[in-house]
Amino acid sequence: MKEMKSGVTFLEAEGAYTNDKKKLIYCIVASKDLAKLKEFSL
Repeated sequence: MKEMKSGVTFLEAEGAYTNDKKKLIYCIVASKDLAKLKEFSL
């Protein structure tokens, strides 16, 4: 959040097929910032 200067929302989720509990991270970014965001997910 600090690096991107953007807020995020955490959502509790459950897999429809496996019923596994998951934490979903929801974040809206400009398309020009998408490459930078992808670096964090690696």
